[in-house]
Amino acid sequence: MFWTSTQTLAQDLVSPKLLPPASELRVAAANRHLALATETDPPSQTTTPHRHWSKGGKIMTIIGAGLIGAGTAALIHGQNTQVACSNGTCTEIAWRATGAIWMAGGAALVIVGATRRTED
Repeated sequence: MFWTSTQTLAQDLVSPKLLPPASELRVAAANRHLALATETDPPSQTTTPHRHWSKGGKIMTIIGAGLIGAGTAALIHGQNTQVACSNGTCTEIAWRATGAIWMAGGAALVIVGATRRTED
């Protein structure tokens, strides 16, 4: 079966008259490589730059993850704490609201930090 299929693929089943004309690039490439030793121009392939996770992105992601963790702990803790009492007026820290704000800020930092890339 393999032998039969290779013989079929080797045949010209489509007339060259029916095919569109070859583009200039294809003709030039075919003519340049007729003989292996006749290629005179240097290879013009440029390497594509490889994109890496930037140092700033790594730092933002780590800080964002820490804020998410601290915000989760503050949200679970959830009790108001009195601090800085003077003259009968005390300031309270609302830990649930603070935890939610820390989590939102941490999520924003993780998203931005994970998408920061730099090229070689």
